[in-house]
Amino acid sequence: MMQASALIWTWHPAHLTHDALSALNMKQASGKAFTHAAVVEACNELLAAGLMVNQPTRPGYTRLAEPDRLNQYHALFHQFTPKILRQAMIRVIELDAKRSHGWPRLARETGIALLRLGVYMGSTPPEMDALWQRLRLVYAWNDLDRPGLCRRVRCGSNLRRR
Repeated sequence: MMQASALIWTWHPAHLTHDALSALNMKQASGKAFTHAAVVEACNELLAAGLMVNQPTRPGYTRLAEPDRLNQYHALFHQFTPKILRQAMIRVIELDAKRSHGWPRLARETGIALLRLGVYMGSTPPEMDALWQRLRLVYAWNDLDRPGLCRRVRCGSNLRRR
């Protein structure tokens, strides 16, 4: 559950964690698929334990607390291939090209999470540029530094090898 939340990275409601669990084909200890109710219960337990925090200005939006968020995020790269992580994130934020071209979930935060994933998994500059072009249209990001993001890809590939 914590890894699915870490994949999304930013503040998000429980149903996105549930979608990430499904996209990653993660199961409960019993081997059964997570239900939304089980995710909400797990979120409440993580909040009570101080492993998750509430967003002060948006009720129902949470994220993992540090350093668990970063640790769980890095653990994803040892458990899943970059392709699986990318597909899961695209599914969670509904950026699939086969779907309608409506507004993806959670506006800019999820787009940034997808860009972060590209950097950390060592995407090539052409892959990052293609992702940038799609996100730029969806989010109207004319003010972000695309060349800077694409240059950082080399840094991300070094992190993947550690």
